[in-house]
Amino acid sequence: MMHLEQALIEAATTQGIWVLLFVSLFLYTIKNNEKLVEKQDKREENYQKLLSDMTEKYAVVEDIRNSVDEIQKKMEQISIEQKE
Repeated sequence: MMHLEQALIEAATTQGIWVLLFVSLFLYTIKNNEKLVEKQDKREENYQKLLSDMTEKYAVVEDIRNSVDEIQKKMEQISIEQKE
């Protein structure tokens, strides 16, 4: 990457101010894009962690729901047996 930057700067100095401005803007855009990609990667990691945490919590809620359903069925059976 350094060789490319040097070549662009040399071309800019020999070609004039507009090329220098273009090259400066081009290099700025590339560096800025790299920062944005890093931020996006970090955000993606955070979302993946959040989804993983929510999945684990949902599993706990599902277990509780199943336990409540079992208790409810047993209570119904006991109620039926007492009526007989």
